[in-house]
Amino acid sequence: MAIRMQLTPDDFKRAKIVKPGWTVVMLKEFTEELNSKKDAMNVVCDTEVGDPESEFFGVPIKHWFSEKAVSMPGGAVQFFKAFNPKWDENQMAEAQFDDKAGLYIYAKVKTDRGVDGQQPPRNVIEDWAPLPAKYRSLNEKREVAAGVGGFDKS
Repeated sequence: MAIRMQLTPDDFKRAKIVKPGWTVVMLKEFTEELNSKKDAMNVVCDTEVGDPESEFFGVPIKHWFSEKAVSMPGGAVQFFKAFNPKWDENQMAEAQFDDKAGLYIYAKVKTDRGVDGQQPPRNVIEDWAPLPAKYRSLNEKREVAAGVGGFDKS
């Protein structure tokens, strides 16, 4: 008897390790969950590499925003600033996530092997930035199609 396992195209995409550096990602979905200690909420962000010219196009990358670590690298502050680069940092702000689903953003990806370096490699987003000019049309097309206004294109 043959022992078999079915591998889908999505399985192959999830297995790819993205070359470290800045890349365009599409923000697919946001959900909330309790952190592992059950003392704070995390916003879970499902993304995928969104540059159609990249060999990693469509590779999913999951990211967690912790309410206990909003100012850490890759946290909610950098995410917010990527969409609002001219925000006056002396003013209070509210980071909203669900209205960003379907938009593109620039993400700095690295390969992580865990604290002890012994874990299997995985893709991790360590920072956020506004889209470079050559990619801004990705969000403009989405806004026109969905009728979404108010996105800061600067």
